[in-house]
Amino acid sequence: RQLIREVLVYCEGKTEKHYIDGLRQWARTLDLGARVKIKAVDVKGGGYGAILNMLRKEPDSNCVARVVLLDFDRYRGVQGEDAIFNQLVAYSKASMRKAVPCILVVSNASFEHALCFHDANYNESSAVAFLLESWGYRNLDDCKADDRIWEKAHAGDRDHAHVAKRMRDRKLVLTNEIEVSRSKIDIKLKDVRFDVDCEHILGTNLGDLFKVLCLS
Repeated sequence: RQLIREVLVYCEGKTEKHYIDGLRQWARTLDLGARVKIKAVDVKGGGYGAILNMLRKEPDSNCVARVVLLDFDRYRGVQGEDAIFNQLVAYSKASMRKAVPCILVVSNASFEHALCFHDANYNESSAVAFLLESWGYRNLDDCKADDRIWEKAHAGDRDHAHVAKRMRDRKLVLTNEIEVSRSKIDIKLKDVRFDVDCEHILGTNLGDLFKVLCLS
């Protein structure tokens, strides 16, 4: 009997939810994907607090890991969110001692930047301007509403492999050390490092999601 690896992915916004839905479809086309079950959880707004409350209330017994997609721009942009983000980091660190880790994937400044990093031509200017000029969206709402954003992020030469390549050796606001066993369902979160001094550096640890899924 083949073991199934189920991972819950908490999505702060619609764009992230659409991206994860596309990732799930792509994973099904791979031999390895047969052992991966991805469940997207739509937080439906509410900021960091809504995510933290959902993590605390919902059981984690039916999965091997919980991954949370976060935009870091709320840390400075919304009053009080910095304190709640720090609680999320503490929650993730506490999960290092548990069977089911909670892994934060933070995009700085936003998930739109993480999307742009799929494109080797992105020069790290305005993410919105790049998505409009190079990806053909009319406006940001058009991008957020695109339920085929995964396909868009992998059209032509675009690929999530570019993200990992660009982020290699880059200082990020949040860095995880993750140990994944490919022979059995076993994911360990070994360390979580949050460095607010890196908030001026664009980046994302989206590669951790693919590592958890053994799809990197």
